[in-house]
Amino acid sequence: MRNRSNDIVYGIFAIFVGIVLTAVAAITEWFLSRPAGVTRLQATADLITFAEQTLTLSAVVGFAAMATLEIAKRLFHLRGWFFLSRVPGAEFLRSARSVRPGEKGEKEKGDPAEKEKKGEKEKSAEVDRWAGAGRFDLPLEQLMAQLGYATDQALDRLFPVRSSDSAPSQATSAEPPDAADDARRGSPEYKLLARLVGEASLKGKVDPTMLRIETQAALDDLQVSVGNAWRWRLRLTSCVLAALFALVALLYVPVPPGSKIAALAGSFLLGGFFAGFFRDLAAIVERFRSLWADILYTASQHENEGRVATLGPQKHWAGSTRKIPA
Repeated sequence: MRNRSNDIVYGIFAIFVGIVLTAVAAITEWFLSRPAGVTRLQATADLITFAEQTLTLSAVVGFAAMATLEIAKRLFHLRGWFFLSRVPGAEFLRSARSVRPGEKGEKEKGDPAEKEKKGEKEKSAEVDRWAGAGRFDLPLEQLMAQLGYATDQALDRLFPVRSSDSAPSQATSAEPPDAADDARRGSPEYKLLARLVGEASLKGKVDPTMLRIETQAALDDLQVSVGNAWRWRLRLTSCVLAALFALVALLYVPVPPGSKIAALAGSFLLGGFFAGFFRDLAAIVERFRSLWADILYTASQHENEGRVATLGPQKHWAGSTRKIPA
């Protein structure tokens, strides 16, 4: 599986290098060619105009690529699907949610037909996967914080750290019997830790302290690898979308083929950069909006507290001197 993914990456890289080399060759040929009747000053002015137009086109298609990608991410939970297939905590969280509804349905329906049971299982699996994608559609820092909490709970349940009083008996109790070991292997907590550190680290005599250190290191490596893979795919998708939008725009522009190839290559490179730049600007605006909302909420809370403090004695005085009708 890893070799196949490496082949795909190498193929995409080869295509990218081919596009860049073709664009460089086209630009070089177009720049070195000197049509009859064109002066050097006019050629330089044409080159500057072409560069400005290419930069403008790249900015426009980069913004369009960013908007398209953001809409697709939020509508279809693309980030959640990506994290769901790569973060090992997905099995633990899905099993914790899907066990109770499945048991409840079997108790209520009794013994239905095989086709209906199979269809219901497939439907519930699809619902669970869609719900899991929505559950994992979070920033990577928040998702890793929740995964770290889940691993802490799993370590506390399966391999609790002994106190200093029970240190002599730790060596004998750290290795569980066969029945207890089989029960651990079937638990979702064991599967979570096995996906992180491997089953070899969970067999035999286990040191809980060293296992916690190894688990933390595995979580750090997972955050780095998954974050890099997600950002790389976002940038590549932004570049491809920008190039596609530029291709559609250039189809209706009467310019030489060399100019179209150069503008397309520039849109592929610069459009991906502008897509990330506009996404960073949108993130800054969102953070500023949330910060401003928090400031307004805090100010309104202080204002309400001030009103209560000023109106409290007046209400008490009015209540103490209220006349009772005869």
